[in-house]
Amino acid sequence: MNMNALKNILLGISKELDVDPDVLWAIVSIESTGAFEIGGGKIPILLERHKVYKFYKEKHGRDRARILYKEHPDICNPNSGGYGRYRDQYKRLAKAIRFAGGEIAHLSTSFGAFQIMGFNYVDCGFDSASEMSDAFHANPEKEQIKGFLTFCKNYRKGELLQAMKEKNFHRVAYLYNGSGYKKNKYAQRMYTAAGEWRRTYEGYEMAA
Repeated sequence: MNMNALKNILLGISKELDVDPDVLWAIVSIESTGAFEIGGGKIPILLERHKVYKFYKEKHGRDRARILYKEHPDICNPNSGGYGRYRDQYKRLAKAIRFAGGEIAHLSTSFGAFQIMGFNYVDCGFDSASEMSDAFHANPEKEQIKGFLTFCKNYRKGELLQAMKEKNFHRVAYLYNGSGYKKNKYAQRMYTAAGEWRRTYEGYEMAA
């Protein structure tokens, strides 16, 4: 997707949510490249191995989770990280589906241009994480935008959307990325990205 097309999309979302577009750019630029699909029927994804461990433990108990961790620490691990190469994420997801089950694997994966975690499927308007994944793959741009709009309006009963309106990037980063946002300096990076948008695209109007 070229930058003009992405800018138009963000401006459209901005009007729908009544949020300044620099906030949306801050989220997209930190979470992904802004691409809704990456070719070959694939979209940007990232498997979070610590989420696989969490959900597997909740379903099957600590002992079985520890066994899976010891056998496959690359896809089930109490520690975050270990993402490997970007191009290998579908292989990691397939492995997680095989050993942890499809729903746990999808709950533990972030999807699309906005990198929304699968466990947020209800706030995105879906009945399961797998259904969300299927929709995002089937019609990438339309369904990912729809899911993001619904997520922003629903998450924490609108708390995320309010933080976006206030440009409270520390709160946005926490709500979007969890307590580890400080370690990864998400808030600072969002402030920087928002400033870049304002300097570059302030006054930009949507193309016809």
